[in-house]
Amino acid sequence: MDYRRPELIAGAGVHVSSIRPRTKSVVGSDTYKVDERVTGVSAEAHLKYTHERFLLSAKSVLGTNLTQTSTVGGYGITSVDPRTGEQTYTPLRTSATWLNVAYGKTWRPALFFGYLKNLGASTEVSDVLGTGTNLDQLLNATAELTYNRGNWKLGAEYSLCNS
Repeated sequence: MDYRRPELIAGAGVHVSSIRPRTKSVVGSDTYKVDERVTGVSAEAHLKYTHERFLLSAKSVLGTNLTQTSTVGGYGITSVDPRTGEQTYTPLRTSATWLNVAYGKTWRPALFFGYLKNLGASTEVSDVLGTGTNLDQLLNATAELTYNRGNWKLGAEYSLCNS
């Protein structure tokens, strides 16, 4: 949902995802049909302010199991039924926030700062599946300068990343 004015866009959103990690389980020589599901709820807030040549944009996400958005996330196994091998899960939580500031038109310098924190699972897990599950935090700072002419854009960027 967005609030819009000529120079401002501000909004927030909620995302619910529910996946079925497996449909069958093998225990010994027996195969069982399982009905497993992991569900996550994520929230985000965003802002974009422009005034003449100035741009300020920012976003913050508190996410669960957001691997489909190419970020750190996944889910953990919380229990396993010893007879059928059916598992229960909990999503892994991630917090990510970034800020971008730019000024100019033809020559446009910009600064970007981002921070991501892996918050882990809300309950004890025996194993995790996902992307970047061993990453604790990530800090990124970027400076760029672009030359813009018509449909052409040429730029240089320097990025510091610490994980």
